[in-house]
Amino acid sequence: MADLYDTLADRIVRGAQQSYVADLTGRLMNMLADGVTNPDRYSAITRISRDAAMGCWAQHAPTVLGQVRVAFTEALMQEDTSIIKSLTHKRATNAPAGFGLTNIAKNIVQQSAEDLANIMRRQNVTLATTMADCFNEVVGDAITRFNLGESMENVMRRAVVTLAGHGLETIDYKSGVHTSIDACIRRHVVTEQNQCKNSLLMRRCDEWGQDLVMVSSHYACRPTHEWFQGQVFSRSGRSGTTSASNKAKVSFQPLSLTGYMTDPGGLCGCNCKHSLIPFVAGYSQLPDTEFKEQRREHNGQTIEEHYQAVQKQRYYERQIRQVKREIAYGEAQGVDVTVQRYKLGDIQKKQREHCKENNLKRQAQREKAYAVPDPKGSMQAVKITKQPMALTRKNSNLSNQNTQPKTTNYLNVGFVKRLNLSVSTEILAMPNGGASVTIPDRKCDIYKTKDGLRFIFPQNMSQSKQDMTPQRAIELFDKVPANIKKYANKDIFFVDYANPMDAYWRKIYKGFTRSYATGGDSIVFYESTNHNDDYVVRTYCHEIGHQVDRHMGDFSYGSKWIDAMAADKKVSNKESPTAYGENSNKEDFAESTEEWALNNADFVVRFPNRAALLNSIY
Repeated sequence: MADLYDTLADRIVRGAQQSYVADLTGRLMNMLADGVTNPDRYSAITRISRDAAMGCWAQHAPTVLGQVRVAFTEALMQEDTSIIKSLTHKRATNAPAGFGLTNIAKNIVQQSAEDLANIMRRQNVTLATTMADCFNEVVGDAITRFNLGESMENVMRRAVVTLAGHGLETIDYKSGVHTSIDACIRRHVVTEQNQCKNSLLMRRCDEWGQDLVMVSSHYACRPTHEWFQGQVFSRSGRSGTTSASNKAKVSFQPLSLTGYMTDPGGLCGCNCKHSLIPFVAGYSQLPDTEFKEQRREHNGQTIEEHYQAVQKQRYYERQIRQVKREIAYGEAQGVDVTVQRYKLGDIQKKQREHCKENNLKRQAQREKAYAVPDPKGSMQAVKITKQPMALTRKNSNLSNQNTQPKTTNYLNVGFVKRLNLSVSTEILAMPNGGASVTIPDRKCDIYKTKDGLRFIFPQNMSQSKQDMTPQRAIELFDKVPANIKKYANKDIFFVDYANPMDAYWRKIYKGFTRSYATGGDSIVFYESTNHNDDYVVRTYCHEIGHQVDRHMGDFSYGSKWIDAMAADKKVSNKESPTAYGENSNKEDFAESTEEWALNNADFVVRFPNRAALLNSIY
């Protein structure tokens, strides 16, 4: 039974949630060095740290919460189907009169999914603020230590390890206990899933007139729950006896004695994995509560002894995850993590010895570091659906200036040979702008340049919704300045549908109508016709700017860019080079990249401080 709970918890904890935590950590880590090495900017950096953290959550929230709702709803609706089958089979009857596939179960599940989403929203907001506060404390302590004569190497090592190790903590809004965000959310997922499942069961039992239920059992249950597992209880509060499938007499008591749905530490309370099962007299078989096979496997341990052994294993797993996280971010920041590596080896040795002594299986997934970069620079995650961060570019209605005639949708042979292109066909997942919806996979034509850049066109696109051709897309990309296009995303899509996240961006960005393109893991040009050549080239530059900003750990939220923005305002009396750039620091950086690349002479005069930074970047 525990596997079912862990499956859903893993799907949620290691999906978009992990991407958010990794992004948040990465942003603060990249601000860390600037804060420690530039103590005169300490006040400015600590002032923006919370804004940067909250901005990170605002970007990831739609994807994180969307995945939570979908995963939870899918899992619990399947549970409801299983409950109905169980009742129909065990009672040897069809559904009761008046019963139908009503919306009641769906409403229960959707409300529980929304409750879980709200819990995760609160915890992630708390994480953002807690991590920002931890960042401020770490930077302040580092500056003090450096001023007192400690070497910069030691100062940075201590700062990175502290932020990586303790920055993940959040405060559980129910218990007030400090715990890691992954463990906290896992506990809430298990709790909410179990409570929803049993609410569904109670509803179905009401419809069938089913009073008696029995409690599931598992060897590693907490000692305070041992007395009621495998026992039969009355929902209506009766006491008495009944019979099991083997005709043995079975006593039952009022369900209220277990603390069901009233006591956080009781049956189906916080992190409880017990579930209720309909008990039909003369038919149902009681679950095993002696666990003879498990006891033999685990050296005769009682339930309490086994529970304590498993809890100690969980403790070592948390320690391993934390130290691995310290090592990963230490290496990413270029600090010496030799001490942490020795520490990791020591904890792993203790874990091996403990598991061998208690005949426990080590669980690699539980020992995997949470939300860290891998050696290639990407983030460890169990992929649910690929969710690129959507950084939008508004459709500016420049299409009426287009003078480029439409060409065929296929590349001519001479063009392919001249550019040394490789052409292939694959079925690919379609980009969704970061929304929780899944766009159906499509067969795509892929045109790959010698530099490894892929121009991707789904087959059978509607020409009334997307009339860009591969040859034209590649020719226009060639007009992007060389020092910009070398940083381009490896995949560039042209699709015939609108960005599913447009409704969200209309709420966030002033004057926004719809996305012309987005940048993240790939550049995506959405539904549009009669493209303006100049605007396509500008869009390439803009979206590459987003890619560079993101690769640099959201440089646009760092003190250097913020200082440059403030200094340029005194020169130009403008918040940003364009009105669209005023929407956020990210858009300001992307718009600045575009203007610096294509209108350099004017840009350098009006925005000299931004220009100086871009000169050093590109």
